[in-house]
Amino acid sequence: MITKIGLYKDPRKQRPWVVGWFGEYDPNTGKQRRYSKSFAVRRDAEAFQAQQLTEFKQGLRRDKPEEVTVREFCKSWIECLRARPGPATLIS
Repeated sequence: MITKIGLYKDPRKQRPWVVGWFGEYDPNTGKQRRYSKSFAVRRDAEAFQAQQLTEFKQGLRRDKPEEVTVREFCKSWIECLRARPGPATLIS
């Protein structure tokens, strides 16, 4: 797993200082997601870079969990209920 957190300058952007890092390894795709955050001042970018590095060393998650709305949860729950066999099927 790549633990490097890069800092580089892209003068074409309005906020030129960019901090980039890799997310967790996804075995389904065989790749890691790339994340970045840009800053207007180098000092802020370096502070964020140091904060991310300490969080990674503590073992915190690199990727944020996906937010699931109540509507999506209920929809998936109902789909699971439809797939269950009826009581007559279970008694045999």
